[in-house]
Amino acid sequence: MESARRVSARLLLAACIIAPALSAADSVFADNAFTGRWDTQFEPVTFTQLKESEGAALMNSMKAGATAACPTEAEKREFYKGVGSRTSILIYACTNGNRIAGVLTNVSEGLTSAADFASDAIAEKAGAFNTTISIGGLNQRVSFTYADSPLLPTLVYAQPDAISFLSSVPRRGTALRQGDPNPAFSGVVRFKLYRTKAATMVVTLEDSAGVLRESAAVPAVLSDDVRDSGYLFELYGYQRTATYVSLRAELRSAAGVVLARSSTTYAVYPPRGVVIAPEAIALNKIFPFPGGFGYVGEAVSVTDFDNPIEGLTARAEQTGPGKDWLEIGDVFVYPDKHRAFVALRVRYSLLASGLYWNRVVLRWGAGERVVPVTLQYAVRRRNWVGTAPEALSFSAREGEGSNESVNVKVGLNWQLSPVAGWNAVQLPPSLVEMGPPVDLQTGTPLAPDQGFSVKLNPLYSMTAGSRSTVLRVTAPDAEAVAVPVSTRISPVNEELPPKVFPASLGFRQTRGADGQVVNAPAQLIRVDCSSRAPILVTARPVPYVGTNWLRVSPGDGDNAITACSSTQTGAIAVSIDPLAVPAQGSAAGQINLYSGSRIIAVRVDYSGFRITVSGNGGKPPAAGAKRAEDACVPSALRVSESELPGGFSVQARGFVPLAVKVSDDCGNPVGGASVAASFSNGDSSLQLQGDGQGNFTATWQPLIPFEKTTVTLQAAAEAMPAASLDIEGEIVPADDAIPSIDLNGILNALNPQPGAPLSPGMIVEIRGQNLAAKEAVAEEPWPTSLEGAQVEIGGVAAPIFAVSPTRIVTQIPSELQPGESYQLLLSFAENFAKPETLLLGAAEPGLAASADGRLTAQHGDGELVSAANPARPGEVLKLFATGLGATDPPVPAGRRAAAAAVRTRALPRISVDGAPAEVLSSCLSAEKPGIYEVLFRVPGGVRGGAAELRLEQNGAAGNAVRLMVAAGTSN
Repeated sequence: MESARRVSARLLLAACIIAPALSAADSVFADNAFTGRWDTQFEPVTFTQLKESEGAALMNSMKAGATAACPTEAEKREFYKGVGSRTSILIYACTNGNRIAGVLTNVSEGLTSAADFASDAIAEKAGAFNTTISIGGLNQRVSFTYADSPLLPTLVYAQPDAISFLSSVPRRGTALRQGDPNPAFSGVVRFKLYRTKAATMVVTLEDSAGVLRESAAVPAVLSDDVRDSGYLFELYGYQRTATYVSLRAELRSAAGVVLARSSTTYAVYPPRGVVIAPEAIALNKIFPFPGGFGYVGEAVSVTDFDNPIEGLTARAEQTGPGKDWLEIGDVFVYPDKHRAFVALRVRYSLLASGLYWNRVVLRWGAGERVVPVTLQYAVRRRNWVGTAPEALSFSAREGEGSNESVNVKVGLNWQLSPVAGWNAVQLPPSLVEMGPPVDLQTGTPLAPDQGFSVKLNPLYSMTAGSRSTVLRVTAPDAEAVAVPVSTRISPVNEELPPKVFPASLGFRQTRGADGQVVNAPAQLIRVDCSSRAPILVTARPVPYVGTNWLRVSPGDGDNAITACSSTQTGAIAVSIDPLAVPAQGSAAGQINLYSGSRIIAVRVDYSGFRITVSGNGGKPPAAGAKRAEDACVPSALRVSESELPGGFSVQARGFVPLAVKVSDDCGNPVGGASVAASFSNGDSSLQLQGDGQGNFTATWQPLIPFEKTTVTLQAAAEAMPAASLDIEGEIVPADDAIPSIDLNGILNALNPQPGAPLSPGMIVEIRGQNLAAKEAVAEEPWPTSLEGAQVEIGGVAAPIFAVSPTRIVTQIPSELQPGESYQLLLSFAENFAKPETLLLGAAEPGLAASADGRLTAQHGDGELVSAANPARPGEVLKLFATGLGATDPPVPAGRRAAAAAVRTRALPRISVDGAPAEVLSSCLSAEKPGIYEVLFRVPGGVRGGAAELRLEQNGAAGNAVRLMVAAGTSN
């Protein structure tokens, strides 16, 4: 039994990474660091620490000289008090670590006298300082002796402002080119020290694979004894391929202990070699009826930075009856010959619910790559709530507020038509407030059944930083949905660009019932600002082709001006001149909105008819007049982004909604397209999900700050050339308050294959960033919150076994039903990660094994099977697994099985070296939740050595492992 405990402990501990911890305390100084003895001519006085709230109140009541000598609230500081016993001596003092200042009051013999004082610079080591103060008109010598030990290096604190990069070259977010022979980094690092000069400054250049270069350690010399100083650094010689690199500045003690650190990130673009995105496709698809939409597209992008892409071909490796569900669509090579786009189509109409595998083989003149494709497909057995948009993002300047408001439509399944009985609530914190829907331009209330409106909550503390929450939207007899919401509150001195909606406009001319051409009506661009003072925004149309067929107002048609503030919404009206559109009957352009140094671009698409008028002075023709019309014939795809305008500014780790409309150049929606988004800052590519009506959505959580980022939207469909749209903007650094889950980062803890299915009751590992405060392992009873981390799956709080800042080990609630989808909500310190949808199977096994694939199994005496202690043919062994499915009786998540055996509803099948093994029992462990113990007999005649063992449960196979078997015959 003790061996089983060791196995279970290894399961939990192996899934966690211990995060490096700084040695600095939460306070600048160690508790009671200045406690000591004051010696006056009256008596010695013991000096003890006060709480800041109490100390600040006392010091503020003192004489002006003492108050002036104390640190400001912007400085880290400590307060102390000493009280005498015989002569009523009171000593109040404050310190920022480099000086002590205060006031001494003596009450004796009916005489009250007081004097303030300030010390000279305090030495680094424990000792004493002397000062002369005036008591009762007489100068008195007062000395203070520090506490017993020398001052600790923890007195340098690790706050965000301890170290800052004032400037660096390249500056934050600037792209570096891998081909540069020796890109140089140089700049100034500023830092603050308290009560010590025995520190060194080191600047390190590193990427995800480790340290590349490190500067020499130089003394951290203070420019004065009170404040801060600077250090000039230079680093050369970046060599490796990586998505991004970081500069990290560290203050280190003489013993090498890190006292404080700060970092800044640079994207490396483009890398050398071949980049395939995604490298593996893992699809979890659920449709409301068998067959889905028939064809639904996916896509793979290929980039070869070193060689032109010539003769690119793609094929599905597995073909034939029952395997033709994956088809290759268009193969498009961009004009630069270094980028390509391969469309894939999944024929859902051929599929029954289940798990499917295939591989796409890509070949071109200079390379070959294989992209594995995993598909778990199911038909929905219940309705689900849908919203548009799927995510919300708000921004404002500290103390300024914002008038920005977003309408959220609510519906069932793929349809966003009104649904009765829906409800929306906000999980804490209350960052935003919800209300009835309103017209975003006029503020006119809309019918409540059209959804609800969301805006920043003016009562919430608008201090600078990043926060996130979710809105839970429910409807009767339907699966709920969580809408992620992020807020970005910038410092007052930071320029925050206006927010505009929508990001694109589409105009389409049609014919009325009488055959007459009906001009498209004008459309509005909403402009919101975070500023108490009005900001002027100028709009100017920029047609891509032809004369200016775009018009804006209020203004002269070629220019328009509007004003916006935190209480006033601006609006620009955009219309078209049908007599000026290009002759081909379709056109594109954009509206540039200028605000200070910012330019925001709103794309405009037009499709319809070119109208030519003769002998009418350019006026519209009278009814019945003869026209020369060019009918619109579709010939190309169009991609229009409605949520993210050109010139966008978003914050890293925030939630950015991507909403795309795919149509042909005549304005007809294209529902069977595939749409992918890629990002030049190095974030993983996203596949957008379609509704069959030309609308495609995804939520992007940018992780890497990058000053100039390009979002590339690629669309492909049958019978038309592929199309793409580039949107340029910036990703500003965040304070890392919002947690994030890695792409395909929810994994079977014992079989961590990205994209592999999951099942109820399974132990899973969640990988990401900023998931918990520190590394910790829970004990029974297993909590649902650990180090600030919480996980909810399908509305059920999940037990947590272990956490670290990058990983969480938890259990999928066994109460959930296989064949259904559920949303996973992860929060840390009341900030939510982007919700993830899990499609659960009946059973998806994972076997406990060592890092090199050797099965963790026990002999009958409890000892582990090993090369030195191998299994023997005919011997009964015990292995450990997770994801073996439902049990009788069911056991709630987070609880151990009772002493009596809790068996799985079906026995798994096991083979060793290809030979079937007898399975004697399959039960839940009585030691740890979610762990199964399976007894099986090693088949006779198995060859000695490392024999391959495979386990299947309900047709799903676990990870391939090796069992160490001794040579011999069965017992």
